[in-house]
Amino acid sequence: MFFHKIRPVSIDSKGRLAIPTCFRDDMASAGDRQLVLTMSLHSNGCLWLYPRQRWEEDCQRVLQDRDQDGNPIRPTRARQRAKMRLLSMAEPLEPDASWRILLPSEHRDAAGLDREARFTGSGTRFEIWSLEALAKMRGDDLDALDDVFEDEEFAIL
Repeated sequence: MFFHKIRPVSIDSKGRLAIPTCFRDDMASAGDRQLVLTMSLHSNGCLWLYPRQRWEEDCQRVLQDRDQDGNPIRPTRARQRAKMRLLSMAEPLEPDASWRILLPSEHRDAAGLDREARFTGSGTRFEIWSLEALAKMRGDDLDALDDVFEDEEFAIL
């Protein structure tokens, strides 16, 4: 299953958000409502939300120090810290009948999530972004793209 799109979401006073309809349909057709929430390894303003099956596949690869192609990766101190962050913050979730999930306060606080957020499909997982972190990331991406497009190889674009 491959997820894409970005949708605005609201987080209620209890810390719940409703998974956007476009993603519910994909998950329902796959027959899997079990999810795992964890912290992003790349941004403090983002949470990662995995379908449980994909989470288990990725965890096996991470625990075995393998890249996405199954090739060995040399363990480093930074990689060990990343594993700890990813695994220690993992929280199993299952949407209620209205497809709402409860984001634990520790996760909301760590990601800087307030009432409004963005729910994105990011390939094999979802991302839940604070508005501020997403705006900053997009600005950083645009700066990086400017550098790429100044390169002669991309002159035709």
